[in-house]
Amino acid sequence: MKKAVLAFFIISYLILLFTSCGGDNPAAPPKDDPVIDSLSKNHGEIGAIIDIFGNNFGSSANNGYVEFTGARTSTNDILTWTNTKLSVKVPTNAKTGKLFVNTFGKNSNQLDFTVDSFAKSEPYIISINPASFSLGDRIEINGRNFGANQMASYVEFARGARPVTSDYKSWEDNKIILNVPTSIDASGKLFVSIRVESNFKKSNEIDYRIIGFPYINDVNPDSVPQGNIMTINGSGFGASKGSGYVYFGGFQGQEYPQWSDAMIKVKVPLNLSSDTIEVRRSDMKRSNKFYVKFLPPELPPEIDNINPNPATAGQNITIQGRYFGPSQSNSIVKINNDTCKEFSSWTSTQIIVRVPVTASSGPLIIKVNNLESEPFNITVQQPQTTDPRIDYIDVQSAVEGQSIGINGVNFGDTRNSNFVEFNGLNADPSDYISWSDTRIVVRVPVGTTSGLVKVHVDSKTSNGVNLNIQGQNYIVPTVSIPAGTFKMGSSTIEEDGPQHDVTISYSFYMSKYEITQLEWKTVMDNSDPSFYKNDKNPVEQVDWYRVIEFCNRLSKIVGLDTCYTINGTNVTCNWNANGFRLPTEAEWEYACRAGTTDNYAGNIDDLGWTSSNSGNTVHNAGTKQPNAFGLYDMHGNILEWCWDWYDSEYYKTRPNPDIDPRGPSAEFPERVVRGGSFSNSQIECSSPKRDGRNPVDLANNRGFRIVRKK
Repeated sequence: MKKAVLAFFIISYLILLFTSCGGDNPAAPPKDDPVIDSLSKNHGEIGAIIDIFGNNFGSSANNGYVEFTGARTSTNDILTWTNTKLSVKVPTNAKTGKLFVNTFGKNSNQLDFTVDSFAKSEPYIISINPASFSLGDRIEINGRNFGANQMASYVEFARGARPVTSDYKSWEDNKIILNVPTSIDASGKLFVSIRVESNFKKSNEIDYRIIGFPYINDVNPDSVPQGNIMTINGSGFGASKGSGYVYFGGFQGQEYPQWSDAMIKVKVPLNLSSDTIEVRRSDMKRSNKFYVKFLPPELPPEIDNINPNPATAGQNITIQGRYFGPSQSNSIVKINNDTCKEFSSWTSTQIIVRVPVTASSGPLIIKVNNLESEPFNITVQQPQTTDPRIDYIDVQSAVEGQSIGINGVNFGDTRNSNFVEFNGLNADPSDYISWSDTRIVVRVPVGTTSGLVKVHVDSKTSNGVNLNIQGQNYIVPTVSIPAGTFKMGSSTIEEDGPQHDVTISYSFYMSKYEITQLEWKTVMDNSDPSFYKNDKNPVEQVDWYRVIEFCNRLSKIVGLDTCYTINGTNVTCNWNANGFRLPTEAEWEYACRAGTTDNYAGNIDDLGWTSSNSGNTVHNAGTKQPNAFGLYDMHGNILEWCWDWYDSEYYKTRPNPDIDPRGPSAEFPERVVRGGSFSNSQIECSSPKRDGRNPVDLANNRGFRIVRKK
């Protein structure tokens, strides 16, 4: 009997062992739902390759798929699948609508995707044969619309390498045969550029691999904090590092715990602005570029200062420094081992927290992700029960004339002869908006300088809390646009007409440049939806509603009245508010023309990036010449959202002359976009050119600029 029982337990253990440790055991699902952050492009033909960036996709495609409005990807459609990036082909039977990622039965958020019909004239690469080759090998590029002969058309490999004339062996409309140039020094992507009259049309890009060159297969982890070690797996890196290195888009890796032909371990540099890496071998042969999601560094928090210090028990203090993390989460603040519990705000550089009533003088320490700051000494005073005390001011920085709230206790129920002092300057009686025992709302007096704010009640003076006084910095540089009358619309193109007189009866400010990614990140909590990431580039891939949110946020930050009331997708505008808003279509064209009457406000090549000179990519804002009003990139670079609903017949029914038109009052499917983009022809970037887009649509050639009243 005992032997039978023992045998049962042994057999059970072996079954458990094999089922739990076997090679076919499925990967554990991610803890959170999949989330799509962005797409490499939001349109494409059947078979086109798109990259999907996000989080929680899982480590392989075995437990997931991408769905394009009812059409799911097959095994052959999925090229790469990592936790943060997917590369897939648009599947057969896909339709215009929504796409989402499903992994372990969980659906991600949905993004718009347009399925393009096969372009009759656009070049398109279907495949390379072979896709891996050596320098000098002969390859075939298969596709369509390459042209019957080469003429001035060409193939371009990574880093701008192009074959010489003798490398091309044949060129047909659907096939190009060539010898791989020996000048290529990197794996990556190639494309075909077709000469059509005086312009070039660029095909899609497709991956290739040079045999014997370094090649990145994957990285681990694929989301890594700056300053941490990451592992790069692949081949051809070289048996030892030598003079090779990992390139992080402007930064070289400096610390390498391991370097072998198939694996590199490297410490990620700080302050990265790129999301791609490549390996550069000692002989300067380069790998393909590989996308990695770099996270903020995991560094111990650093405290620069505490204000006020000395502080009163029960009072709010402001701690400034860095590496605090985007939110409190499980982080803590201790004052002489007394844990703080009441937080007003927590950002990566600033914490506002109430000093516990039981706290005493000593070291203040911040602990984030088990990393502790160096102690910062703070003096804690016990409050006098009847003395006025400021706990905190609503803002840490303000401009002259801005209303601020001062919060605390023992201010008195009415102002009477009591007053607020701003660094030695007393507020004028007309500056006070409200006064109660616990809160005062007062305008910052003209002439105020940065320093301590104090409340004087009877013969008693409160503690001082620092307020930084800024110049009128509205974050976004603007130029003044005068009132005036102009000829709006086209006299030759019916869809952009009719040409008619319009008066803009007021002067206004307009942003000097298209809103940049740095400006967007400053206002929108450091987010950046753009495909072409560069702080100096215009922000793109922003829908109309997010742009409206940006305008309201910016207005609040700089102390102006918000223009927009937002209720879901219902947005109304207060035209009398002094905050930022989108230009009307009429304001936009008036500002674009800047007193001119032709299609362009000058020489179009000098003023704008269009398909004829852009290289089919966005450029830094403000690198061309401005128009006569001092505005940059009104022609090309990116399309710009306007306020108006798009109605092709609207101006045909308006009075002539017209005064301050603001677009249709009834809703239409699209909002107006103006100015054309880097991918549009010159005429599509002209002053009168009208167009519309669905307000929830995203594109990597669409952004905006803003205006505000004087």
